[in-house]
Amino acid sequence: MKKLINVITTSITCIGIGCLAHGQVHIKGQKGLEIQAGIVDHIDPTRKSPIDGSFNSYFISLGINKYLSTKATLKYSFTFDKRFARIDSLSNDTLNYTYFSNRYIIEALYQHFLIKNTRGNLYFNLGAGPLIGYEQFTSSMAEGDTTWQKAKSRLEDKSTFLLGLSASAEIEWFFSHHSALMLQYRHRWLVNSEADKFHYYLGAGVKLLINK
Repeated sequence: MKKLINVITTSITCIGIGCLAHGQVHIKGQKGLEIQAGIVDHIDPTRKSPIDGSFNSYFISLGINKYLSTKATLKYSFTFDKRFARIDSLSNDTLNYTYFSNRYIIEALYQHFLIKNTRGNLYFNLGAGPLIGYEQFTSSMAEGDTTWQKAKSRLEDKSTFLLGLSASAEIEWFFSHHSALMLQYRHRWLVNSEADKFHYYLGAGVKLLINK
């Protein structure tokens, strides 16, 4: 009977606090897998790519992280993003077509949590780190256009490898021992991009923890 009472009491306590006691997440050595998606810079739902019909501004990101301590995290991620781009050196081009930027970015981010709630399941983190990547440009011209080859060669010349820095602000809400919902704002500085140098990313995603 005593054991039954203990089980019932523990179950009620778990339901009340979301089954998360202090120290069960953000444990040193713990690892996690992440997936996020969202918008880049801005989005105009009325404007789509004439090439594939996609919207002008989105990203998807896959990542893995490791908790260096209860407060610090090292995160590696791969991001693909696509957006309408403005290329300064071609802004006066008489061909008058729209550019698209496809970017493939690998990033290493050091994060540190600043605030958490008393239940230990809601965290606010700040982070920063370096990135490398590749930027590829395409145009709104169809391949059969008479000036397509000229446009293609110009854009290929502008495609380049990227170096830069990233800063982020992130909210994690752990709804179980191993799962969290995430909301993240990330700002990136792409030093040698042929398009705009600064970009912001606003996204949401899921984190799955892998216990040590």
